Amino acid sequence: MWRICLKLFSVALVLVVSGIFYVCDKLLSCPRGEYIIDLYIIFVISLYLHLICFGFNVCCFFFIKILFVCGLRL
Repeated sequence: MWRICLKLFSVALVLVVSGIFYVCDKLLSCPRGEYIIDLYIIFVISLYLHLICFGFNVCCFFFIKILFVCGLRL
């Protein structure tokens, strides 16, 4: 049961925090460098949570997905 809660928390954390930084980036015109640093912090936290929840294989998939998204962002 706690794994399901942790999975939901992990997904919610990524969505909420990414949304906050998106609004910050678009509406408040935050410097691009600060956004990337914050995105890196979100990435590390999310990677750790996904490693705990889903195991190594899904964690690798998540890592590739994030690299792709970050590549589009840059």
